[in-house]
Amino acid sequence: FVTSIVTGEKFQDKNASAARAAFRYSATDVLEVLLSIDASRDDALNSGRRPIGGAFAAMLEAVYPGVTEQHHSTGSDFPGVQDRSIEGINLRFNADTAIGLFTSISAYRQSDWHEETDVIGLFENNPAGFYLLNIVDEDAHQFSQEFRISDEGDGLLAHWVVGLFYMHEETWRQERFPLGTDFSQLWDYNIGDGETDSYAVFGQVTWALTSQLQLVTGLRYTRDEKEIAWVGDGVVFIPDAFATTNSESWSEPTYKLSLDYQAMDNWMTYISYATGFKSGGFPGQPGNEFAANSSFAPETSGSLEIGFKGDYLDKHLRINVAVFSATYEDFQELLTIIDPDTGLLRTLTTNAAEVSSEGVELELHWLIGEQFLLTATAAYLESVYEAYTDHEERIGMATRNAPKNSYSVAADYRLALDDTSYVNFRLEYAYRDTAYQEPDNVEKYAIPAYDLINAIIAYRLNDNWEFTVWAKNLADEEYLSHNYPLPSTGDGPSISGLPRTYGLTVLYSFED
Repeated sequence: FVTSIVTGEKFQDKNASAARAAFRYSATDVLEVLLSIDASRDDALNSGRRPIGGAFAAMLEAVYPGVTEQHHSTGSDFPGVQDRSIEGINLRFNADTAIGLFTSISAYRQSDWHEETDVIGLFENNPAGFYLLNIVDEDAHQFSQEFRISDEGDGLLAHWVVGLFYMHEETWRQERFPLGTDFSQLWDYNIGDGETDSYAVFGQVTWALTSQLQLVTGLRYTRDEKEIAWVGDGVVFIPDAFATTNSESWSEPTYKLSLDYQAMDNWMTYISYATGFKSGGFPGQPGNEFAANSSFAPETSGSLEIGFKGDYLDKHLRINVAVFSATYEDFQELLTIIDPDTGLLRTLTTNAAEVSSEGVELELHWLIGEQFLLTATAAYLESVYEAYTDHEERIGMATRNAPKNSYSVAADYRLALDDTSYVNFRLEYAYRDTAYQEPDNVEKYAIPAYDLINAIIAYRLNDNWEFTVWAKNLADEEYLSHNYPLPSTGDGPSISGLPRTYGLTVLYSFED
């Protein structure tokens, strides 16, 4: 979808394949075994970055005028590669016992990732003499085990569940930054070898206070333990070689309280309060030994939500509304900064003190007659920094990827042909407001507002066959899907969203 203005090559392609199989075996009347296996593979070329608004953009414009304004062009001449494979297996046992339903879930997942990409979007022999690549190799393995017992109760105790959870993950990652396509020029690397163990005990009880009023109480205790071993070496980004290991652990209780009131069969309202916990960690690209040993703190949250769900007009109209308010302490944030000691570019995860997030969400489904369905969603979000360590000027700024307004409308018209076949026409419109990508809310680093139109025509032949012709971004809207700041040069290397795409999907359902 992107053309190199230097070589004419096509970049930003993607090839993906996936397979999944699931098996269910009822061993006895009280024992059920479920097994699922999945695998996926995808590969792509250069993502087609182009610098915007800085020194690199000005240099590129001097050689290829207009290229930084063209959404589907790039000044890069490095094809690159992005190659990823993921495999997983999940084994679940459900057994009826004298005290309730016993469930065991065992899961294993592994992934392999290799990437060679142009960081900025410049051609190799550019006047700036700066051609930075990023090469990543990563292998990850994860095992998790969950045990739980649940049961339906009578009277006051309507439902309960208690359980234990364990997860172990091992990750090996090497990241290199060659200054040239032949990988023989100056380059730096990080090699990280990490392990994570996560433990949790949890329980939840639903209390039937009356026939219409329910109270849900939940409690969870989580403990995470992480170990990391880093080796860093190079000339530019890591001028002082280092090798270090570190470990740390974090734990936190979290809880949930929810009150649900079913006023009538087709209308209910609720209020809930819940706390959350995201464990701390270590930096992903440390430039020296001090950074490699500098962990960031866990993030905690408290959120209040009030809403109602209702069906009207003989269940032809459904309206769902939710109003929420959340506060995040030690908000974790990935930043791109200039290292004050070396003047070089760094990416690091830091804690941004406090964030508040408030908003409202609306969902509407309206069946007009028996053939026409209108669906609409709308959301308003105010997510800002309430405090920011050492940066008071960021208080009141919007957080990353938090568009203030977003909404969508979709219309479906179904034309029945006979008892089992029909044609369905669907038109979708979606809008997304400006989304800032860093805490200073610099416009050239943001993803500007955009809207998209999609169209679908589906033909259901019978109980088995369905053919769907679809078009995404029907109006060929030009927009950004990714942007990040380079404060050292003032550029915002960006990736454009896909242009108009179209295709055919064929579905065959196996029936008894």
